[in-house]
Amino acid sequence: MTQYLKRLQYRYVQRLNDEALRRRLERISGLREERIAEIRETERSYVERFLAESPKPEAFAAEIDRDSSLAQVDRDLLVNEIFAIDVKRRRALGHEKPGKEGPVGYLPPRPELSVSGLLEMPPSEFAALRDLLKDEHDRMLSERRADFDPFYASRRGSSDMMKSFADWYFRQGKPATFAEEDFLRKNPRNTPGQARHVYNTIVFREAEERRRE
Repeated sequence: MTQYLKRLQYRYVQRLNDEALRRRLERISGLREERIAEIRETERSYVERFLAESPKPEAFAAEIDRDSSLAQVDRDLLVNEIFAIDVKRRRALGHEKPGKEGPVGYLPPRPELSVSGLLEMPPSEFAALRDLLKDEHDRMLSERRADFDPFYASRRGSSDMMKSFADWYFRQGKPATFAEEDFLRKNPRNTPGQARHVYNTIVFREAEERRRE
């Protein structure tokens, strides 16, 4: 943290000789540059963590508002940037459209993902896609249960067929296309959108594993 420089009263500054006044100006200039760099580093770390972890924007903004190391104007600018980044990346992934309500009813199949395409994705977009798939899973699971339960994660089990299929086919190293086809045959309740989600989840996990290598 930038070293605190005590404010002197004007009459004390008047008493400084030329050399002391020069040193004080140099120190003030150095501390100002240090403070600017510190603010930039703090803002950069917030943006990078937001892109990597994809938390809820409002909750993340509340955390920023509690950061007393930033002035109110800095916190407001940072929150505005975070919100704009989140909306932009969601629109780029087709998750959010300006001025339109979200889809109602069963979600249609999304375009197929490919490992090669995912490997070329920038880290920020890859992290955003991870968040998108999690959100898509929540919504599709609510389709299967007919009502959305925000606490479904604590009750996951055999009813979460999408996760079970994705986990098993990924562990077995079987093609994602087999999982998609098998998922549709397994139960008449299963929809093409859910089957495609299983496919894309497996492809994403394959790409994620290769990106770590």
